[in-house]
Amino acid sequence: MSTAFLHIGTHKTGTTTIQNFFESHRVAVAHHGVQYLKGPQQNHSLLMLSLFEKDAWEVHGKHFRLSFEKKKYFEGNAIDHNLATFTRSADKAATENADCLISGEAIYHLSEDGMTSLREFLMCRFDKITILAFARAPLEFARSYAQEALKYRRTFKDFLVTPPLPNYKKRIGKYVSVFGQENMIVRPFSRALFPQGSVLREVLRMVGVQAAESINDNKKQEEQNPSMSLFAARLISSINENMHHLSYDQFNQKFLKPLRNIDGPPFILSREITEKVIDLCQDDLQWLRSTFDIDFNEQNTDIDALPPHISLTSFSSQEVSRILYFLTMDQQKPS
Repeated sequence: MSTAFLHIGTHKTGTTTIQNFFESHRVAVAHHGVQYLKGPQQNHSLLMLSLFEKDAWEVHGKHFRLSFEKKKYFEGNAIDHNLATFTRSADKAATENADCLISGEAIYHLSEDGMTSLREFLMCRFDKITILAFARAPLEFARSYAQEALKYRRTFKDFLVTPPLPNYKKRIGKYVSVFGQENMIVRPFSRALFPQGSVLREVLRMVGVQAAESINDNKKQEEQNPSMSLFAARLISSINENMHHLSYDQFNQKFLKPLRNIDGPPFILSREITEKVIDLCQDDLQWLRSTFDIDFNEQNTDIDALPPHISLTSFSSQEVSRILYFLTMDQQKPS
């Protein structure tokens, strides 16, 4: 039986690593029986939103943030071209009786009608559809997501108002309705449980191509979004809060690139943000526990050991001196 594997993330569970690997080693993995379907980018999220939603631009246009994304997916004959390319790659896999893989952590934005259209497209070609997903513990997710969000102009004050939450039911629940729970494999994102601590190796085993693990041997480490220090994060948050006039490109070149690698204590969220994350996740955790028997217990977190929120948004005189020194040294570097 041929299987269409639909890897849906979720967010902050190594999706970039997985997508980059399958895109870069498309031919080699195909020799092992799994074909990574083709689209404009290795992440299939925007492709699925553009192809399978009725009135896709009106519904999902807000997810296409950059002008080149709009051009790749909507302008000119992009939709017709992408549909033809995607269909050919799916038909090729089906004709060869091979399995296929689609990967996109934002596919959940599809309406149930759009997701049903995707299901029908795949069922016409493959015998079975299997949904693959990982769920990350709420506090781990919040710390990872917050660091990424800071790079896109968010602030610690934003996180206090709208804490970063994994939203398991929102991001996974729709697939249960459309594809059926019996066709889903949802596992906790824990490197301690993965072969050699690798989520990529875990996915290769989930799709039945364990032999392809050797392709990744001696390659660069999997971490695509390395952690920043707490000091760097506080600086970036302050810049985001006070320099609204900067475009993203200006912000990225002038501040983000030099600052995000500055050393210091590891990134951590304040006790106030952490308390909100734990409190707001309870219903979602219950849903995850009752639906997929995954139990994350965050109640044992030592809240008092975390810094107060005020310490993330203010700077001591010693820290100001360090900032000035860093900026002076940075200006002395050759351009």
